[in-house]
Amino acid sequence: MNETIKIFHGPQHPGVTGNMSLELDLDGETIVKATTHVGYLHRGFEKLIERRTVIQAFTIVCRICVPEPDPNEENFARGIETLAGLEISERAKYIRVLILELARLQAHYLWLAGQGGSIGHGIVPQWAVGERDYILDLFEEITGGRVYHMYIYPGGVKRDLPDGLLTRLSELLDELDKRLPEYDRVFFDNTVVKKRLQHVGVVNPAEAIANGYSGPVIRGCGIARDVRRDMPYLAYDQLEFEIPVQTDGDAYARALVRAPRCIKAFVFCGK
Repeated sequence: MNETIKIFHGPQHPGVTGNMSLELDLDGETIVKATTHVGYLHRGFEKLIERRTVIQAFTIVCRICVPEPDPNEENFARGIETLAGLEISERAKYIRVLILELARLQAHYLWLAGQGGSIGHGIVPQWAVGERDYILDLFEEITGGRVYHMYIYPGGVKRDLPDGLLTRLSELLDELDKRLPEYDRVFFDNTVVKKRLQHVGVVNPAEAIANGYSGPVIRGCGIARDVRRDMPYLAYDQLEFEIPVQTDGDAYARALVRAPRCIKAFVFCGK
């Protein structure tokens, strides 16, 4: 007769009890039950913003998602612009797109580092974190900050791009390109990774639609849904890009649509 064991999963974070954690009942490596403890960190943003000015609120909205704060700046700024009837310039739209896609790329490198480390591939986190830092260097040059930027303001952006930034970005993307085959060889094509991720957490398209799934979850089960194309904003309707999809619906499929080669291909197709 199998017996279940109970473990507490996470958070692996200095916030400890403030973050969401899971209480798991395991039968071997199979999760039989998961109980969520939501924690109290990063809560009550709307209430905090009620007492602050627009500019003061930017320090709050960035923290809604620490690894990728820029989309929250954009959502907040665009909400204010919509309410106020403001129209930003075409240049500001393209600069915002550039910022958002660099944020997406560095966040996927961070995911890859964490996923690689959790499976035991020590070299993958070293590569991914190191290359993410080169992207953060560009953010520091553009905005003055590496993680929190407070750069996308209502009416446009805080300042124009530094001279020569696009050239340095193009050179960096070319350098990142050189490593992409290595990620495939060491990680995505690795037998251990496949055994760990394939046929795990399978989601079918009907389930994904019924439950309102989005992002890599819905793209991993074969549905090419992307708000940048389906409900375009800023300059996304002026850009051509492919939406990466996989059809197996498992954890490995969700990993493949997060692969840096899929994200980097779009970062600045107009360079």
